[in-house]
Amino acid sequence: MPEGGWQVFVHDLPTDPSQTITPTDGMAVATSSTQKRRWTASGRAAHHMLDPRTLTPAPVGWHSVTVAAPSAALANTLSCSLSTGGRSDAPVAPHQ
Repeated sequence: MPEGGWQVFVHDLPTDPSQTITPTDGMAVATSSTQKRRWTASGRAAHHMLDPRTLTPAPVGWHSVTVAAPSAALANTLSCSLSTGGRSDAPVAPHQ
């Protein structure tokens, strides 16, 4: 383990790139994805994250997002927001 931190291996689907992140101590990590909990409804692809304005599946921004933040609640909020069309200018870690 790196000094002062821990490692998290992130890999959603077998065809996706993987990434190992090293959050600092005291950080929480959350991953949100629109790739696994999916189904077809009325001939359209759907997923489990809803747009609160329409109560329908939210538009997909990124298929899978992992966030490290000072709390689990914040990490989850940010990862869900980004994966469903949140800030398109958010920094993205390079794939190794």
